[in-house]
Amino acid sequence: MKKIKIGIFSLVLLSACANSPMHIQQANKIIDSFTKEIKVRSNLLLFGRGGAFMNDIQEFDLDYFSYRNVSVEESRVELVTNVEILLSNINRDYEVRPYLHDYPFTFSNIHFGLVYTDKCTNSWTKAPYIASTTLIEGNIYYDIYNIQKKKLETVYQEPYAEALRIMQQSGL
Repeated sequence: MKKIKIGIFSLVLLSACANSPMHIQQANKIIDSFTKEIKVRSNLLLFGRGGAFMNDIQEFDLDYFSYRNVSVEESRVELVTNVEILLSNINRDYEVRPYLHDYPFTFSNIHFGLVYTDKCTNSWTKAPYIASTTLIEGNIYYDIYNIQKKKLETVYQEPYAEALRIMQQSGL
């Protein structure tokens, strides 16, 4: 009986995906493929996905977490590297291209978050390490977790284009 319920549930899920508009199917294909790649390459785990997909693909919004302690510089490299790979995957995919609102897709079409947590406590990584790095509307925000105030505080911010330039100049 349990196998029958699981089978029916799986069919419902598969049919729901098949009935999704083609642009959403293409967006999901990109996200799924990139998430597999990023897990192998960077050991980042997906915990949030979405975007702006009303009539076409306007924006991807992806959030990943890791059990690492990183500096601003290390987090910059991780975020920019992964955003550039995601953009390359999107822009070279001929099947998704007709559904892109903007072609080529740029960092302005991406919201990307990295959260760093302590594996033992499953809470934010403690300062001085970065707890969260987020690309929002073309700017990268680097946050630490303030234990006393129990909230994230931005300690550094830079335009994405500047972070990319820094990485390119350093040969990364």
